[in-house]
Amino acid sequence: MTTALVLAPQRIPDKKQGNRQERATGVPDYHRVTRDELDLAIGRYRPPRPGTRDQRVLLARFLWVTGCRISEALSVRCQDFDFGARCVRLATLKRRRRHFRALPLPNAFCGQLAQWIAFARPGPDDRIWPWSRSWATEIVTAVLVGGVDRRRAHPHALRHGHSFHAVAHQVPLPALQMQLGHLHLSTTAIYARATAADLRASYDQVPW
Repeated sequence: MTTALVLAPQRIPDKKQGNRQERATGVPDYHRVTRDELDLAIGRYRPPRPGTRDQRVLLARFLWVTGCRISEALSVRCQDFDFGARCVRLATLKRRRRHFRALPLPNAFCGQLAQWIAFARPGPDDRIWPWSRSWATEIVTAVLVGGVDRRRAHPHALRHGHSFHAVAHQVPLPALQMQLGHLHLSTTAIYARATAADLRASYDQVPW
């Protein structure tokens, strides 16, 4: 299957440049997708087969609004959504024991998802995105390349985008830790360090 990809005219930092930034700040050069970039990409996305756009776009939006891992998203069934409470029940990966967490969902996304469910009519036990991880990754990449460079057109960039967006809007780190399903708060804290490094880099450009 061949998909037409539209690349945004952006400069792509090389690997050495990213490594220099990490050595200078102690923070990994995280690839992330902003909300505006995601909206731009979705607006430009044209799927190879008519009638498949909504389901594919919903996956990209779900990854961004929840910050979950793509494998976690692919396990979600129709019955895992609680539209009254506006949340989804998600099985957390990378835990020795089975663990679930409830993630809040924005009103707008709930409305989009409810419309698709009413149209597609999946069963309660049916997965919303019944794809393999590799195929789902290709789908997300195809959705994203219209708004971001290829280096950031992957599912985990949406998880990072969610995290940086949350920190920038003063979401407490313990709350973000629960949202992301991190076992240790120190793992979540890297986003606060990276945001501080971004702020420092911006201030360094100001002629005080």
